[in-house]
Amino acid sequence: MNKLNKILPVLFFRKYLIVRIVAGLFGCHFFFFYLKLLETVYLFRSKETPTWLNEVLNYLGQTSSLALLRVMLVFLILCSLFFVFGRLVRVSALLMWFGYTFFYNFFICINQPHITYYLYILISFVIFSEESLNLQSRRSGSFKWGFVGILSFVYMYQMSISGFSKALSPEWRNGDVVRILSLVRDPGPGILWVGELPNLILRWSTWSVLAIECFSFLYILMPAVRFGIWTMHILIYLFILLMVPHATHVAFVMLLFNFFILDPKILPKKWVSLVN
Repeated sequence: MNKLNKILPVLFFRKYLIVRIVAGLFGCHFFFFYLKLLETVYLFRSKETPTWLNEVLNYLGQTSSLALLRVMLVFLILCSLFFVFGRLVRVSALLMWFGYTFFYNFFICINQPHITYYLYILISFVIFSEESLNLQSRRSGSFKWGFVGILSFVYMYQMSISGFSKALSPEWRNGDVVRILSLVRDPGPGILWVGELPNLILRWSTWSVLAIECFSFLYILMPAVRFGIWTMHILIYLFILLMVPHATHVAFVMLLFNFFILDPKILPKKWVSLVN
């Protein structure tokens, strides 16, 4: 309990500083990763949209186009470093947001849903300063209707929609998804170990994830269950981060976003006093 007394105030009073640094480092990693693989991912670019960009690249030719994209990626890495060190935060976040949006639409191989939540974080730092975000989270009653509070409601609503959409799939209804994950896309040792668990446990694990997603909307309607629902989301993404190697980017960003939207008012009552 003494350790918790020391950790919680630091986490909440420095929460947006931590989020900014981690989000910036993730941006560096993302842009550097695609810089290394640029020649490969260039072949997978969307040939239809954005049309004007493809016209420019086709006019320049592959060599010049790759050079232009390398310059762009190096520039975005520098923007990410500026973001990490708190320099020109709003401008850096806006340019990173543009870079992510650009690559999301340009390279069809980057079509991953977690990028939307990363962009939510970036746009928050474009609109607000760290000080105002901290003030929103600490001021009584304002967080619920503040920008980050609204983001948490949007996120939980989207998770519910995702859950009900998954419920239409036979694999989810039959409880086979966790088992299938252990068989596809070059799984690592963690998910292989999970795949060896009894079938009943695998089915209940799948149904549990499905239920958590479907009923995430209760976060919006019932304040008493918010911390429980938030905690279950954290556990899901920790499992993915540790056990599903090809989805570590997704899990990492979703963990960061869940930390970003955590409202200190939803903590158990005995913890709330530690962060006020």
